[in-house]
Amino acid sequence: CACSRSTILETLETSGDLAALSAGAALHRDSAWVPPLMQLLARKKGHGIWQSSQLTAFLTLFAPETLLQMHEQGIAISYDNQAVLRALEQWRSPWPKSMLHHLLEQYRAAAYGRGDIPGWHYASALHVAACHCATADAPEMPFVRDYLYDPPKARPREMEDFLGIIRFRTGMQAHLRAH
Repeated sequence: CACSRSTILETLETSGDLAALSAGAALHRDSAWVPPLMQLLARKKGHGIWQSSQLTAFLTLFAPETLLQMHEQGIAISYDNQAVLRALEQWRSPWPKSMLHHLLEQYRAAAYGRGDIPGWHYASALHVAACHCATADAPEMPFVRDYLYDPPKARPREMEDFLGIIRFRTGMQAHLRAH
């Protein structure tokens, strides 16, 4: 079939169909499904697919690509699509700089009064990010620089914990290099 991925996705209405497609794309490591699937899911916030283990596995496998697509489409991680946070909690590999950037950018608008501050449900994903990112990447992030040098009114505990882990890791790295 010469159908586009978007066309194929539009014909799949049931959670089971979309879950099977997610599982197949993950099995074949076909990241080309990320953009059309994220576009579809952005329009289907309450769809049952969000609760499937197959979508969580797909999002976990393609976490960097998923965050990039969400960033490019202006999709914030919310209650409706918190499967993305569950996937990020499972990303135990080194975090690419872009992935860290896209997660931290979820806080930018909220921290400076242009939206709701992401809640405690971000804590675990931020903890994993702090433990698996390159410590030198965090201070280079625009949000972190703004947060440190132009502190917002609200300083969420999970962000303070994230920065504390980065400071601890940086201090340990300096200590180990010195000895």
